[in-house]
Amino acid sequence: MEFAQLRDLDVNRLATSASSLSALSKQAQSHGGDVDALRSKLTSVWGSRDGAQANTTMAAHVGDLDEVRGKLSSMSRVAGDLASAMSTAQQDARRGESIAKTLPEAVYDATKGTVDYQWREDKWGPYSKATPKAKDDHAKNIGLAESANKLMSGALNAAHTADTAARQALMQVGLPLNEKGPNGKGPMDDLKDVAGYWEAVVLMASSPAFNFLVPKKMQSQTLGWLTKKNVESHGGTCKEIDGMMTCVNAPKYMYARGGTTFGDTFVTPYKTFDEFEQQSNPNHGGYHVTLAHEKYHRDQQWRKYGIKFAGMYLAAEAAAEATGTVNKYEADAEHKGGETGYFDK
Repeated sequence: MEFAQLRDLDVNRLATSASSLSALSKQAQSHGGDVDALRSKLTSVWGSRDGAQANTTMAAHVGDLDEVRGKLSSMSRVAGDLASAMSTAQQDARRGESIAKTLPEAVYDATKGTVDYQWREDKWGPYSKATPKAKDDHAKNIGLAESANKLMSGALNAAHTADTAARQALMQVGLPLNEKGPNGKGPMDDLKDVAGYWEAVVLMASSPAFNFLVPKKMQSQTLGWLTKKNVESHGGTCKEIDGMMTCVNAPKYMYARGGTTFGDTFVTPYKTFDEFEQQSNPNHGGYHVTLAHEKYHRDQQWRKYGIKFAGMYLAAEAAAEATGTVNKYEADAEHKGGETGYFDK
C-alpha cells in the first residue's frame, strides 16, 4: 500500500463493515435459534421417519449457522481493530502531509509521502551570505521536514502492520487470503467480500432494504449470481443452456430431487453437462423440458416474489409433506413450464 492510498482510505467504510458483520453474526445466531426450536416439532408434523431425517438435516444446518456466526463475529472484530488502527495511521499521515505543504520550495511526493527540503541557492542565494533570521528559519524548516517525514513514514509502517495483522487474523478464521489478499488487495479492501454464499443469502433474506427497495427481478438475479459463484468456488461449472444458467458438479447441499433453482440459476445433481443432457428427465422429454420447468420457477416465481420466495417455497413444501399433497409451486411449474415427473413421485 502506498501513502496516497492510506491518506485517501475510506476508514468509515471499514467501521461500517465491522458493524454490518456484527449485525449479520447476530442474525445468523437468531436464525440458528429459530431452526433449533423448530426441530422439536418435526416428528409430530411430518411423521417419525421423515421427521427424524429432517431433524438430522436441520441439526446440521444449526451447526453450520453457528460456524457462520463465529466466523462473522471474528471478522467483525478484525474489521473493528483494523478500522481503529487505520484511522490513527491516517490522522498521522495527514498531519505529516499538512506540515510538508507549509515548507517553502520543498519537494513533496504525495504518492510516497516524503518531503525533501534543502537550501535553495538559486532562490535565496549562497547560504553563507544569508541573514541570521534566514538561517534560523531554515533550521526550523529542516526540523519540520524531519517531523513530517517521520509522521508519514510511521503512519505507513503502522498501516502495513495493521494490514498484516488483519490478514493473519482472517487466515486463522479460515479465510484463504494470499500474500496480497484477494484480487491483489489488502484485507481493508475486501472485508465486505469475504462472507460466503450462505452468509450473503441470510443477509439478503433478513434485510428490509433488500426486500422492499431492490426490484424483485434484481433480487433473483443477485441470488442466481451468488449461487453460480458458490458452485464455481467448490469446483463446479456453470453455463447458459436454453437461456437458463445451469450448474453441474455442485455441492450436494445445493440441490434436491432433480435439481434446484435459486433465483436465476439452476443447480443440477449431475457431475457433468453430458450426464445432465443424457440422464435428466428421460421419461418426459429430456433436459430441454427440465430447463423449461426451471425457467418457470425463475420467471414466474423467483422474479415475481424475489428473495422471499425461498420461505414461500419451503412453507409449501412442508405443507405438502404434512398433508400428503403436492407443493403448489412445483405443480404450477409442471403444468405451465415443463413436466419432469413430479406427480409420479
